[in-house]
Amino acid sequence: MTTRKATRSGAETRRRILNAAEELFVRYGYEGTRMDQIAEAAGVEKANIYYYFDGKESLYQALIGSIMDALVHEIRDFVLQPADSPWVQLDTFLDFFFTMVERYQGLVGLVVGEMQHPPRDQEGESPLLAIMLQIQSVAGQLLEDGMRQGHFRRQDPAQLLLSLEGALFYSFLLPEERMQALLGEPRFSPEGLARRREHLRGLLRMMLGHEDQPAR
Repeated sequence: MTTRKATRSGAETRRRILNAAEELFVRYGYEGTRMDQIAEAAGVEKANIYYYFDGKESLYQALIGSIMDALVHEIRDFVLQPADSPWVQLDTFLDFFFTMVERYQGLVGLVVGEMQHPPRDQEGESPLLAIMLQIQSVAGQLLEDGMRQGHFRRQDPAQLLLSLEGALFYSFLLPEERMQALLGEPRFSPEGLARRREHLRGLLRMMLGHEDQPAR
């Protein structure tokens, strides 16, 4: 019984550390976050962090790993889904993207932070950016298939993908205060994300559709 309680307590402490680290990495970036900040936010002694993690990079990699395990499964399921048409698949992609944003809100901030300021002591390719490239590849293939099949208006696929990425991610780059001023609601509120998704759905139909393409 004592061993089970100790194990459960240890798992809870580790989770508190990871949650605190995610919040701080999102707010200050990898380079701007200190271990003593994480310890204070998690409500533990700094030495306790080193009981579970070798250092800041080890903690960061454990955090990314916990998110990656779920994300890889989600992306694989999306890619394998059958679709009636590229338009249906495009709608499904938007639903998938915004479901991921709502479920892994901290991920967006971590990705943006890595894109702007990659961790200097991290070896090899960032797993977060690798996930981004996977999503980019799925979106690019979807657009090219739709144009090749005649469902989407033919245009430069690279420029189209760049415009799509800007539409998807720019709102997450803005400071929260500006988002509140523009939209009058928190960035990640369910209602706000739903409205953003529907706006993008209509925008993509204008960007991709032929003149006779009906709106959804």
